[in-house]
Amino acid sequence: PGAPASGKDVAIAGLPDGSAQLVIVGPNDVVYHAGRHANGQWTAFTALDGSNGPAFAKRVSIGATADRTAHVAIVGTNDSLYHRIRRPDGNWTPFQTLPGSPAAGRDDAIAGLSDNSAQLVITGLDDVVFHRGRHANGQWTDFQALDGSNGQALAKRVSIGANADRTTQVAIVGTNDVVYHRIRRPDGNWTGFQPAPGTGNTPAPKGSDVAIS
Repeated sequence: PGAPASGKDVAIAGLPDGSAQLVIVGPNDVVYHAGRHANGQWTAFTALDGSNGPAFAKRVSIGATADRTAHVAIVGTNDSLYHRIRRPDGNWTPFQTLPGSPAAGRDDAIAGLSDNSAQLVITGLDDVVFHRGRHANGQWTDFQALDGSNGQALAKRVSIGANADRTTQVAIVGTNDVVYHRIRRPDGNWTGFQPAPGTGNTPAPKGSDVAIS
């Protein structure tokens, strides 16, 4: 409901109370937010504010933690990476630049976990896939490049989803358009990237975008 009725990018997160939070990049590059109550009623779209007026972005992502906090991560129109929080009472923190290197990227995805921490994956400007974590106390780990079969993993698009046991699942579209998947265990250990399975003897699927929940 409400404006805008079209957009360039979209992300949605489900909360433990049965509600959902939606963020989009509108056709004017402004970031908008809307909520869906558990009874199916939607709030109107509202523009999220940046440091000097509305927030502008190329890509947007959202994840929710067990305490009903929503984490929004965006790639700004200047390629910088930003993060903000929506509290369970509906109040927002301001967008803050994500510290550390890389400080810019092409795509991002964030997932909230059952212990109120969060996990973030991005593609850097060099297409390398990076990961970092946010502890429940607000402290971030450093970005770490994820490895692929022949060095660093490269991707066009990234996505991440979290299970109740704090396992996170990452799916990417590689620079060869193949869809790959890997798992981060609750102890911080990773499986390797593997192509998503095809059907029968067909090759691994290819795509232009990917999302996992």
